[in-house]
Amino acid sequence: MRIQYHRCRQCRRRFRPRPQTPKQKTCSRKRCQKNRHQKDCVVWRKKNPTYDHRWRSKKRGWAKAYPDYWRGYRAAHPDYAARERERMRRKRRRAVRVANQDAWRAIAVEKLAAIAAKTHETVANQDVCDRRVDDMLEFLIWKEGVANRDASPAGVILADNSGHGQPAVGRHPPPL
Repeated sequence: MRIQYHRCRQCRRRFRPRPQTPKQKTCSRKRCQKNRHQKDCVVWRKKNPTYDHRWRSKKRGWAKAYPDYWRGYRAAHPDYAARERERMRRKRRRAVRVANQDAWRAIAVEKLAAIAAKTHETVANQDVCDRRVDDMLEFLIWKEGVANRDASPAGVILADNSGHGQPAVGRHPPPL
């Protein structure tokens, strides 16, 4: 008997389908399965556009019928409550970190735009290429400093770093 191989629709690599699913179109790699699932969800949501609305209204009706359910559940399951509190703390910290990273990215884009805008008219008595290279090196040094600052534990925990040697969000750091 000859083994039949298929080509994955996500990564285009050859794979052998599982015996339980001979019509398998995607290999077993996590990334390919995640991609396939996301695409299937998009298709399903297009076919069922009112599902979310109906599901939310049903959930709201249940919550009105049992207003103290979660309070009682948390009291009866303190380990669940503690895990959930910690999960929410991590989630909030990630949100603050992302906001700070977005501000730093905006500064980086401004710096690159300023470098690209340099022309013969804006740079007196210097070769434009040399000036752009110098500016690019300055930018990369600045970027490395920002990356190191973001990786430090203090940069991760603090939401407003203006009083801790880092500039307020939206301002450039001091020159190196």
